[in-house]
Amino acid sequence: MTHHRVLVIAQDSLFRNGIESSLSGQPDMTIIGVVPADINVIAAEIRRANPSAIIIDSADTEENSSLLLHLLNVYPSIRLIGLSLATNRINIYNKREVCITAISDLVTAITGEP
Repeated sequence: MTHHRVLVIAQDSLFRNGIESSLSGQPDMTIIGVVPADINVIAAEIRRANPSAIIIDSADTEENSSLLLHLLNVYPSIRLIGLSLATNRINIYNKREVCITAISDLVTAITGEP
């Protein structure tokens, strides 16, 4: 089984803490960092921790699409997942959208395993 290293990016501390708390019990996953949507902080954390997946608050990507484009262009091997608390949807930036009904849906998006 592959171990997944997850970085959470969001301005909203409630979002960051909620994701960290929700995923903390997953045996094949480690939250390696929880950072605000600041490109310099994100780049330093990616270099330091080498995540396999990044979860980003979709509200932040709507306000700052350049952050999303930068992440997609500079770190193409990292699975990028936009999560919207408003719609309970995740956007997996390989052209997939999934309706989430449980935390297991988010786990599947991170791992890529059904």
